[in-house]
Amino acid sequence: MDRYSTDAALSDGRMVKIFEPVVEKDLDALVAFLSGLPQSERKNMRYNVTDRRYAEQRVRMVDGVDHWRLVAELDGVIVGDATMDRSLYPWTRHVADLRSAVDPRVEPLGVRALLLKALVEVSGHAGIERLCS
Repeated sequence: MDRYSTDAALSDGRMVKIFEPVVEKDLDALVAFLSGLPQSERKNMRYNVTDRRYAEQRVRMVDGVDHWRLVAELDGVIVGDATMDRSLYPWTRHVADLRSAVDPRVEPLGVRALLLKALVEVSGHAGIERLCS
């Protein structure tokens, strides 16, 4: 499957690029984005997003079968991140968990909704029938 990439309009008319990140090209920008999130948001995340090695491992996990990740880029800067992880148990392979984080400065512009809409689209192609957050 080709890497997901699309452009979408924010509520203020600016265009945001939504795409699947690549370690070699996007890891530093992704870690910078995640590290810049308010502590109140980072404390609810499953792992230490400021740890570059773990962030790299998570991006490398993206396989288009069990793990997906999309980022939103505005004016060359990552402003949002969303992941979808399929349940690994055979009896719940139709279920996936969604997680998202968005720069609070652009949250009101609909970045999170665009990221999640893109993952919902991907989930349909992957045979996922139930999404949880």
